[in-house]
Amino acid sequence: MSIGMIIFLSLILIIALVGTFVVFREEENKMKKHKADGDTAKIYAERSEEYEENWLKTGLRKQIVIYAVTIIVFIVIALIIFN
Repeated sequence: MSIGMIIFLSLILIIALVGTFVVFREEENKMKKHKADGDTAKIYAERSEEYEENWLKTGLRKQIVIYAVTIIVFIVIALIIFN
């Protein structure tokens, strides 16, 4: 593998990781906000159920988009380089 390809793959990996950390940071900020609000057991249980329901609609979707775009960009650029 050429050095250019290794650098390119490294950049793609870094972009995907940055996207992952952005989503992680959003979730971490939500947790800090909830902790600052003061939780009761009932509120915590309700929020937990809500989080489980919404994760598939929001967080997981963001992760799929991040990695799908990364893979598509990689494939397109790899095809350009090797053709």
